[in-house]
Amino acid sequence: MTTFPNSPSPGDQVVFNETTFEWDGSRWVALGSISVGPDGATGPVGDYVESFNGATGAVEGVSSVNGQTGDVTVSGGGGGTFASSYSGHIYAPSEGTYYLDPRAPAGRTITEFYAICGTGGISADLYNSGASVGSLNVTPTGATASLSNTSLAEGGTLELVTSNYSACYDFRFAVRYTQ
Repeated sequence: MTTFPNSPSPGDQVVFNETTFEWDGSRWVALGSISVGPDGATGPVGDYVESFNGATGAVEGVSSVNGQTGDVTVSGGGGGTFASSYSGHIYAPSEGTYYLDPRAPAGRTITEFYAICGTGGISADLYNSGASVGSLNVTPTGATASLSNTSLAEGGTLELVTSNYSACYDFRFAVRYTQ
């Protein structure tokens, strides 16, 4: 079990859940950064045949492709809109900027910004390529932001900026979007 000392000295470090925390004289600061996994590959649009006796093309009914019949292998079409999210958990957040997406691979629409602290409080602001999307005063009861500037362009950045730290631990957030 990891124990954080009651009377740490500046520079003292503790490892908890594979994250190193350092006492800066007033609070424990996580060393490292948040990482968000990459988006998956964009799939084909519409009904799509991977292979059918060597032929590919649009699906005609359920048993022929480009006029040929036989066993048909069909891939899920893709296309349309899907929902996903950026989410994270920072045990001991510091005041600063966290880049949730330094370069969006496709245009997205932000649909929700939510955050909660296990204890204490912190301010959290979400920015879309520098334009404010929403601001929160985060507490243990959680908060959902009113949104503006919700269209994140392909190649745009999404940043989470924290400030006004007040003994916030177990900071968790979710930024939901459609694409």
